[in-house]
Amino acid sequence: MSHCSVEELRTGLSNATKETHSLWEENKDLQGRFVNDLNEISRIQQAIAQLEREHRQDQLQQARQSMTEMQRRASQLYSVLTTKREEIVKKLNDGTNFVALLQKLAQVGVPFDSRDVTLDEIQMEFEFLAEQNWQLHMFASWTLDLLTRGPQINDNHAHSTASNLTTLADQLTKLLFMLISQSFVVSVQPEPVLKTQHKFVTEVRLLIGDKLGIRQHLVNTNVTVKIIAEEEAKLLSATQMNHKDIKTVGSISNDYEKMTMDERGHMAAKFNNSKLTRIAHRKPPPKGATGDLKCSASAQAATDQKYALLFHISPFQLGTLGKFDVWTLSLPLMVTVHGSQDCDAQGGIVWHRAFASVVRTLKDNVFQPSCRGSQFC
Repeated sequence: MSHCSVEELRTGLSNATKETHSLWEENKDLQGRFVNDLNEISRIQQAIAQLEREHRQDQLQQARQSMTEMQRRASQLYSVLTTKREEIVKKLNDGTNFVALLQKLAQVGVPFDSRDVTLDEIQMEFEFLAEQNWQLHMFASWTLDLLTRGPQINDNHAHSTASNLTTLADQLTKLLFMLISQSFVVSVQPEPVLKTQHKFVTEVRLLIGDKLGIRQHLVNTNVTVKIIAEEEAKLLSATQMNHKDIKTVGSISNDYEKMTMDERGHMAAKFNNSKLTRIAHRKPPPKGATGDLKCSASAQAATDQKYALLFHISPFQLGTLGKFDVWTLSLPLMVTVHGSQDCDAQGGIVWHRAFASVVRTLKDNVFQPSCRGSQFC
């Protein structure tokens, strides 16, 4: 993917967006049919209750059969809707990865002037899906209520359907958690090389915006930033480590900002005055080492160790769904403590920006040439 031209990347992003819109249209039709089926179930339930009161057994049996069939159709349709929601989430995840890729290439000179427009388009998609997810969750609750207070079918199909809908509602809740987590992105990446005792600028956005009433829970909520080792960032991305267990490897002054919403509907936290004040000490060169060896060890430390900024929103409650604990990571970066490390660090991270994937994996497959020992080092 790193070898694609900017035009190919933008075309890929555009195609992903078009596919998402196509899925939306399909979902709208399915959801409309689902609501119609729910209305029909309600009507049949009322008819069954009336027939029971009038002891009309022949028509009652027919109505019960219709009820069973409608419940089966509603359950199947609900399953299809849930699957389609998962497909859209994957497309949105592809979209945010495209943005990260364009951000990454922008730091090695590739223009990315459409950043805000691209993020706004993805935000519209996130907001649409969040709203649809919420509606679908309400439909599930409505169906479950109908099944529990309506006449029960002798073949226990209503019980089976209720069990399936409960499972699917739980899946929808998990999907919403995933959706909100994936919508928390670094909208302005920090410089690829940070210097201790120097300020850095970065920004994070929650692309759900004000849907689901999130604004009242998040405005003026703290977003914290800390610096961690890239190795732990990979473990975190692979869900092999909890963010609460990760230890910081340095100190950042002004390490939190408030989440605010501007007139464009952007819910963001902007870090303009944060400063990396300290980075964890590495092993010093052995005593008695020559100046060249010390210089070599310093250069090696600067080019071999990568870091990441970990952003975390203070946990917040959303309705009855539970507490949301949301975080995101910057692209990998390097840190220097004095000027002699700058060239090595810049060279190493530029290579990484140009050829590495934006999706973190436990094994870094990016080949990085070394000039150590040559006349240019």
